[in-house]
Amino acid sequence: MKRMTFVTLALCAVVPAIAQERLEPGLWSVTPLLQGQPVGAATERCITAEEAKSANGDEKGIAAALSAENRKGKCTIKDLKLDGPRIRFSTVCQGMTMASDLTYAKTSYEGTMTMSGPGGDQQVIGTRGRRIGACP
Repeated sequence: MKRMTFVTLALCAVVPAIAQERLEPGLWSVTPLLQGQPVGAATERCITAEEAKSANGDEKGIAAALSAENRKGKCTIKDLKLDGPRIRFSTVCQGMTMASDLTYAKTSYEGTMTMSGPGGDQQVIGTRGRRIGACP
């Protein structure tokens, strides 16, 4: 479950919502949330110009980027839906499912991920990202 959460949080910083500039390259700070409040330390990730270009593509490009990243964890992407700046999709990994619902702006995003295990257990976590400057 930790691997699936990490992969999805990383994708949150890369995957956009619609075919336009939704994501600027640069250094991003990603904060996990629980009931809307920050929990744990924020992580930083450099989004390259190439990654931003891929992220600012169309639905097909977004699906390809998600699938490529998730193959590393032997996960599959299902039910990708775009609605303006909002993207929804499910990630299935080794019997676990994570439903992601994210809304993007050019220099920020917010979203929730609902993780469901084989026993029916559910956990909802949030994420918030913001561009904090240029990559080092």
